[in-house]
Amino acid sequence: MNIRLIDIVMAFKEAHERIDFVDFNYFYGQMGAGKSTIARLIDFCLGGDLGDTEMTPALQTQFVSSSLSLKVEEIPLVLSAMQTPTKCGHVGLKQSSNMKL
Repeated sequence: MNIRLIDIVMAFKEAHERIDFVDFNYFYGQMGAGKSTIARLIDFCLGGDLGDTEMTPALQTQFVSSSLSLKVEEIPLVLSAMQTPTKCGHVGLKQSSNMKL
């Protein structure tokens, strides 16, 4: 199966961040800068669990939702997930016909 990540949009209480993916990506920075959090949020959008052990203090207080745009076998999709007052849960899957690629 061919899966290609396009971007991830992360909504926080006071900001939105977008990371565009290309053929090869690497993240670098100081310890605590959020490199592992990017991978955790990608996993979360793909159906993984973002439990208390995965939630950094910043995520616990600021994270609202994330949306991962991707192509699966050339079909564009958007996977969204959000934090609820009691836990993190998955919102939905949407095929995107007007996604810019």
